Amino acid sequence: MTDLENLARYWPAPTESDHKYTRGVVCMATGSEHYPGAALIGCEAAARCGVGMVRYLGPETVARMVVARTPEVVPAPGRAQVFVAGSGWESADRLERVRACMRETSPDALVVADAGALDSAGGSTGSDACPAHTVLTPHAGEAVHLLEGWDRARVEASPREAAEALAGRTGAAVILKGHTTWIAASGEETRASTSPTSRLATAGTGDALAGITGALLALNHETIVKDLELGSRRTLLEVCEAAVTLHSHAAALAAGEAQAPILASDVTSVIPALYARLSPKSGT
Repeated sequence: MTDLENLARYWPAPTESDHKYTRGVVCMATGSEHYPGAALIGCEAAARCGVGMVRYLGPETVARMVVARTPEVVPAPGRAQVFVAGSGWESADRLERVRACMRETSPDALVVADAGALDSAGGSTGSDACPAHTVLTPHAGEAVHLLEGWDRARVEASPREAAEALAGRTGAAVILKGHTTWIAASGEETRASTSPTSRLATAGTGDALAGITGALLALNHETIVKDLELGSRRTLLEVCEAAVTLHSHAAALAAGEAQAPILASDVTSVIPALYARLSPKSGT
């Protein structure tokens, strides 16, 4: 199966019986007053992937900016299949609020831990979701802080080994970001996804990937959880791989044939166009 076939498999269109709750709900606990862009980019990316609802859990000033940009986002806590945490955080103190919301509304939720949530969610204390329900999304520099005895040069020279070591240490699934991104979890086959463009090496694209990953996990939550109950994370990793593929191919589409410079917001804006290209109804 090619990477685009895998993406098409896990990026389903709604059926006539679907409604916003059956399509999946993502709660984005991202951004901060100093780094609001992480929330703006991630929330829009998640919303454009076709989930039923995107919630926002964060500072009120940022929530107003999010709603101004993407008015479909609901700036209120509530039940969600996936919580995305850490993008644009100034400290990990906010993780306790995320955990409290999960305990109250969504004890079976999956967690995508990015940036500022990595140290806490990836540590031995874990998040309120069990490690098998957690996906870590570090780049090489962030992975170093989670891997004792490693430096950045070693991570960059041996990214597959680093992803597998981090998965083994934390018990979580790992998306180790790079031009070739490695997706690993203990006991499962490690996957690699190479981007068709180098234009993702720019600020904010990781925030977009966090939102995309949360969205695809929510769209496939029921199947993922059934597999987790059987002790398998194969579907979880396949969906994570699909999210990486969506992200990189949207970037390539945004850059065009000339591979022109792009912004992270350009990646989010072309997500519907990428879906149209993959759809059998498009004739392509």
